[in-house]
Amino acid sequence: MGGPPVMYMYDKLNVPKETVRGSNAVIGVIQFRIIAYALMGAFVRADVIMYVACSAAGTVGMIWGNKIAGNMNQQAFSRMMVFLMVLCCVLLFASAAGLAGK
Repeated sequence: MGGPPVMYMYDKLNVPKETVRGSNAVIGVIQFRIIAYALMGAFVRADVIMYVACSAAGTVGMIWGNKIAGNMNQQAFSRMMVFLMVLCCVLLFASAAGLAGK
């Protein structure tokens, strides 16, 4: 499970921003899902570039997040989480409605 439900949980439980950032950094950069995909036989070699790109983007985001973390208090962090949650929901509904870009 991930995405908006987890972001909602973080917001409602007032999880400290350092905990959220640390958890997401490990999950996003290391890409544990590759192991599960390989075990289930769902890993496709053609997708290696996508996994590398996601890991690279996660690393850049982690570095950028570490630089701005000191400037954001817990309340601003919670607001950002709510904004991202709404954005994710809108994008999910748009994708489900067939509004994906080509």
